[in-house]
Amino acid sequence: MFRFISIVCVLGLAVLSAGCGLVATPLPLPFHRCQRPDRGRPAVPTAISPVSGPNASGSEAAVRAAVNDLAARLKVAPETVQVVSVAAADWSDTSLGCPQPGMFYAQIIVQGYKIVLSAGDAQTEYHADRKGRVVTCK
Repeated sequence: MFRFISIVCVLGLAVLSAGCGLVATPLPLPFHRCQRPDRGRPAVPTAISPVSGPNASGSEAAVRAAVNDLAARLKVAPETVQVVSVAAADWSDTSLGCPQPGMFYAQIIVQGYKIVLSAGDAQTEYHADRKGRVVTCK
């Protein structure tokens, strides 16, 4: 009987330790612009580069990335883009509130920012994480 219990314990430990060795590594998710589902048009993923550097803290880097992206899309100087508001936000997954059809996102809370910019007579909303990645939902 003791031998049977020993074998069961050893097999149980082997199964448990084998399961602990499997660690899922998250895949990098692409940066993209997205569209709100209520607009009807399919979204087109577009890269938006994060700003990096020694002084690029979370909101500053995100705001600079958003301003540069909006200026490039509108073909205007970045100085003409005005920051309307920057507010802290928690996004429910790594899509930053802008999920793309057919894409899969890590289901974790992502702390970041909701950035509203103005250029000309239009306002554009960007969503960002604390690393400076930004997406716009149009």
